[in-house]
Amino acid sequence: LSREQAQERARFRIFGSKPGAYGAGLQGLMEAQNWQGDEDLARAYIHWSSYAYTGEAHSHNAAEALEQRLSQLQVVLQNQDNREHDLLDSDDYYQFHGGLTVAV
Repeated sequence: LSREQAQERARFRIFGSKPGAYGAGLQGLMEAQNWQGDEDLARAYIHWSSYAYTGEAHSHNAAEALEQRLSQLQVVLQNQDNREHDLLDSDDYYQFHGGLTVAV
């Protein structure tokens, strides 16, 4: 990377969907039964979650940076402190936590 690219990439701390979008890309695959294995789910999660946000209030498509960060993770943890619903009440759990787990 050039010096400027490295400095910009070093500020990537938060990854998520592209501006104006919501989700982790797994809901459509699940509903359409359009996946074969974990690789398909991981690819969708990375594609949908690869937008890096910095303090400048705009995003950068940074799939390579996200993949590099994911390769360094040792634990994926869902801390839930809500007695009103459980893991089976919402598709957000398998989209976000499940997607992150297969991507790692």
